[in-house]
Order: sequence, then C-alpha cells, then structure tokens
Amino acid sequence: MGFVEKGSSANRIESTDLRCLVNEMLWYSMRHRLRQFQSSRLNKRGDDLMRRGDLTAAEACFRAVLAADARHALAHSNLGNTLMGLHRYDEALMHLEQAVQLAPRHVGVLVNLGNAYFRGGATAAAAQLYGQALDIDPHAEAALANIVRPLLELCDWDALDRHLATIHAHLSAAAPGAAVPVSPFDSIFLPFTRAEQLDIARRYAAGFRGIRSIERRTSSASRLRIGYLSGDFHDHPTVHLTMGLYAAHDRSAFEITGYSIGIPDSGRHRQTIAAQCDRFFDLHDRDATQIARKIADDGIDILVDLKGYTGGARPEILAQRPAPVQVNYLGYPGTMGAPFIDYLIADPIIIPDVHRADYAEQVVVLPVTYQPTDPHQAVSATPITRLKAGLPEAAFVYCCFNNSAKIDRRTFTSWLAVLAAVPESVLWLLDMPEPARLALRAAAGRAGVDANRLIFAPIVPKAEHLARLRLADLALDTFQYNAHTTATDALYAGTPMLTLIGETFASRVGASLVTAAGLPELVVSSEREFVRMAVSLAGDRSRLAVLKDALRRPGMLPLFDAPRYVRELEAAYRQMMER
Repeated sequence: MGFVEKGSSANRIESTDLRCLVNEMLWYSMRHRLRQFQSSRLNKRGDDLMRRGDLTAAEACFRAVLAADARHALAHSNLGNTLMGLHRYDEALMHLEQAVQLAPRHVGVLVNLGNAYFRGGATAAAAQLYGQALDIDPHAEAALANIVRPLLELCDWDALDRHLATIHAHLSAAAPGAAVPVSPFDSIFLPFTRAEQLDIARRYAAGFRGIRSIERRTSSASRLRIGYLSGDFHDHPTVHLTMGLYAAHDRSAFEITGYSIGIPDSGRHRQTIAAQCDRFFDLHDRDATQIARKIADDGIDILVDLKGYTGGARPEILAQRPAPVQVNYLGYPGTMGAPFIDYLIADPIIIPDVHRADYAEQVVVLPVTYQPTDPHQAVSATPITRLKAGLPEAAFVYCCFNNSAKIDRRTFTSWLAVLAAVPESVLWLLDMPEPARLALRAAAGRAGVDANRLIFAPIVPKAEHLARLRLADLALDTFQYNAHTTATDALYAGTPMLTLIGETFASRVGASLVTAAGLPELVVSSEREFVRMAVSLAGDRSRLAVLKDALRRPGMLPLFDAPRYVRELEAAYRQMMER
C-alpha cells in the first residue's frame, strides 16, 4: 500500500472531488427545496381557486404540482376534491385513494377520501375513514363535522352520542363567531334548539364575510324578474314538489329564470322545468363570481335559493349579492344565519310569531303551508299486491319511507313501543345501508320485537312508489327531522300520516302538511300521545277508513291546490319588493 505525503497532488485531487460533491449536493438540495417551495405555492394557489369555485383553474394548478412531484399527497387529494366538484368521480377517486396510500396518517387526506366515499354512497367506508382520522387527532374538526351524517345514516346512535358530546363541548368553548365542528345542515338532524341552530348557522355564514358584493344593474323590466337557483334540477325530491310551480307563475307580472348549478342532466325533470322557465341556464361549470355576474347582468329582482346549506349548495354565490332581494326557500328547513339572505318562506305552523327571534331572515308567512306540491303526479296503474311487495296480507302495516338519517333513537323507540302494543303489525321502511338494517333489527330484538317485523322496501320509480304506498295503513313520521316530500307522497297516495310536532323548522313540517291535507287530528304533541294514537288507529279500522277517505280526492285539499299556492307565493314576492 503506497504512502501519500500531506499536501501532495493526490490529496488535493481528493479535496477537490469532495468540494465538488458537496457543492453538487447543495445544488440538488436547493433545487429540491425550490421545487418544494414552488409546489407548495402552486398547491396553495389551487386550494384558493377551488374555494372560490374556479375548479378548472384549480385543476391546472394541482396537475402542475404533480407533474413536478408525482408523489405529492396533498396535490393528489386536492385534485381529487376538484374533480369531484367537476363530477368526474372515477378519476377523482383514483387521486384521492392514491393520496391516502402516500400519506395514510394525514388527517385531511383521510377526510377528503371519506367525503368522496360518502358522496358515492359508501357510507360505512366513509365513517371508517373519519374514525381513522379521529384516532390520529381526536380534535380534528373536519373529521368531527363530517362523521355525523354517516353515523346518522348507519343508525349508530351510541357513536353519534359520543360525537355529539364532543360537539357540544366545542360549542361551549368556542369564541363568538368561531367555527364549530358541525355543519348547519347536520345540526337540523340533531337535538339542537332553534337558538343553537341559529348560532351554528351564523358561525358558518361568517366564513363568507370577506366576499365582496358584485355590482348590479338596475332592472327596468315591467315584470318582476324571479331567479330560481338550484343544483337539483333533476330527478330529486325538491323537483318532485316544484314540477308545476314555474309554469304556473303569472307571466303578465313575473319573468322566471332557472339557474342550474348541479350535475348536468338530460332527463325528463330537467327538460320539463327548462321548458317552463322563460330562461334557463346550466352554470355548473362556472365559478361563483361568474355565476353571480350572470345573475346580476340578467337584472334579477328576487333570487330564490333552493339549496341553502344542503349538499351541493353554493352560498358563496349569494354572498356576492347578485340580486337586491335574496330568499331562502324550500330546500333547506332552517335559518341560514347569513346577512346576505333577506327572507325565509314559512307558514303559521312552522314558524309561529313566538319563534321568529330564532331566525336571522325576515320570515314571510304563507297562509296555508310553505311547501308547494305537484297535484298531477303519475301513479302506476300496474296492480301491486302486498304479496308482491313482501308484506303480510293480514297485518296492520305502518310505514316510513324517510332516509335512515332521520330515524333517531327517540323515534325508533316510540315505533317499537307501537309494534309491541300491536302484535299483528309490521313496520315498512325504505331500504338502507346494511349496517343500518342490522342496527335497527338489533334494537328491535333488544326491545322484545321480532326483527322480521321490520320490512325493507327497494327503491323503485316514483309512479310505482306512489302506487305501493296505498298498501300501507298508516305512515309514521320521524321526530327531529320530519318527512317532507315523503310526507306529501304518502298523503297524495291516500295514506294518512301521524306526526309529532316539535320546536324547530324541520320538526314542524309534518304538522304543516298534515294540517293542510285536512287531518289536524293526526298532529300530536308528545311521544306518549304518538304511541297511543298509532296503537288506537290500528284497533279502529272504521276511523282509519274515514281518514283515508278524506285523502281520496287530493285535488280538493288545500295542500294540493297548486294555483292557490302560486298566487300566495307571488303575493309574498310582491311584498318583498315593496319593503
């Protein structure tokens, strides 16, 4: 082995090589940090664009990040969210699932995939992902907020109670105006008071405070220009109620424009509504500012929001004030708590005078009921029997076709008490996720009620559903969040509904509809009275027959008097403009 003297040329070469290696490493490190910095800025820029509703520009930002770093988990997750907003679901899931593979312990990434699963109907998988996020961070507000609906739909009341306690703790500790881990819409399903629902809605609306109002041009039209804004102009419960509304407006005094911000659709419901409007625009691919500008340029006098804070809502459009009068109507059963919403349409039962202080909007009261109906719905003429529907021929059939999220512990406990008192009866429910079916059957078993007495009906076309409703003897309402369109369906089909009136908007809708159908005796004020009445009617078929006979001609009932309803709604619009 040779010996190299200190200071020799060989040693200098080694030192030079080392310096070059260090410099090269520093250069690569700087380039890597620069790429990270650029990616971070691009990702942040895309996130801002996504929040503003400019999804096309947001997609370009996230794709640029991934072009530089294909393993950027947040960019995959954000791109997935953006693609969900663009209704490209399969592509979105690919990126969201890849994000979780890259960052399996990132709370935000888990929550985003959970949101996609929930939206796609994979309720149990969504709840599992939110649970994983909470295992990592028990105080993760997004996971706390988003887990509520899946637990409601799965009827997992024990887990829901635990999360509700956490939400109440957050509410108690939150500073005034600070966000809390429950959405306004979810608060309607939960046992919150009107005042608490208002507080939650105001906190949520505060998130739109920085949005600037858009400039509007003054309308010189001789007719009032009414704009209906919705993401549900397709086969949807809101559309089932409003199918005849748009055409029935008095065209000598009103001009009607529809603004669609939901999934593109070419079905019968969309085509019918578009034909009934004077103008109809599909704006699903526009950002919030572009939509607000379109509404403002159209000179709309009254913008009627049919979404509120329900899924797919775009309150950031209304926050820009594209119309001088803006109304919360029909789609959202509660206050929006927002300064940019002027009016809420209700009726004397849903919002009596003593409740008005718990609503941020000015309340406009229609004389009979706030809810429109379509008195010309088709009912299948194909004969349907109890045997075909999977129902016992001789049993007394109670039914409720509400979504499983509305079936809370208090409601189901009362239903089981009814079944226990009427042994020859069954409860006919709409099909639901398997975990929810198992949970309800287990609860029935614990109460000593044969789980086989719960019968689940598949989802069928509307005309067939209305026909099969006639097989039921009595519809039972849910308590915290009443039946809305499903109540109207039962009454239209001739099936009476028993309802318990509550203290919030959503818990008083059943009473409004049943009263407008001419059956106020089916509105009760306590759970004990609800059980007693449900049991009593099962034993008094002659009285039940009288109730059913009262529903035999729906066109004669105030609830289904569509021309009267439209005139009352138009009178309300005139009052708003006069004020």
